[in-house]
Amino acid sequence: MKNLLSKTLLAAAGATLITQAAQAGTTTYTAEDLLLGVQTVTGSPPTAGANDLLIDIGQASAYYQATSPFFVGTQAGTGSGFTLSDVNTVLGSANSQSWAVVGAVKLGDPSNPAGLPANTLFLSKARPDAITQSTPWNSSGSQSTVAGKISTTGSGYNGATALSDSASATSQSTASANPPSYGFEMKPGGNFGGSFGGNLQQVTPGTFSTGGHSFADLYEVPQSGAGGPGTYLGYFDWAIDGTGALSLPVCSGS
Repeated sequence: MKNLLSKTLLAAAGATLITQAAQAGTTTYTAEDLLLGVQTVTGSPPTAGANDLLIDIGQASAYYQATSPFFVGTQAGTGSGFTLSDVNTVLGSANSQSWAVVGAVKLGDPSNPAGLPANTLFLSKARPDAITQSTPWNSSGSQSTVAGKISTTGSGYNGATALSDSASATSQSTASANPPSYGFEMKPGGNFGGSFGGNLQQVTPGTFSTGGHSFADLYEVPQSGAGGPGTYLGYFDWAIDGTGALSLPVCSGS
């Protein structure tokens, strides 16, 4: 079984640190990077808040090739991780926020060490708790629309203004179509405006800012007309540590 551990457990594991580079205060996206998006979703039918938070958490290959635990991002104040203050500034609170992790392989991507087929998707799914795995997302014969929306989200992130203490994080307008924001592409329903057959988002607890956990599984989902479940890569345990920093995902191997 693979799992994602909290930042506190990372120190004991002696894991490898992965950081996301940025230049001159702007964010950088590379094809097949995974993106962690956070937005405020309320009501029925759901509506999104004015802004979203988008963070690049590194290449998909770091996840599907993992053989030991690793930490993605850095702790608050070192320039790459993001903090509780960032979430509060962009979204008003860390409580009851909808978040998801997405990534995609596009035809001709320069970075594809495993030779994965085009339109392979990397998708999160809400996990009930640390013990119980969610039901995997199923493959479909046509995933190009979702892959394209993920790639477009990355393009909208690339070159954006980074948060002052978080080189891999940026604040966006959820209504922005040019450049395209995470919220604009994902939509409040968490399904890329109906292009995907399920809600990819998890919701943080109502008391998350005071020390909660929020869990989501990560699946690799190849395009396949035969269908079948995606490959389980691990789960995210998103938590707030004692300093107020938000720990980014930590993935372990088998």
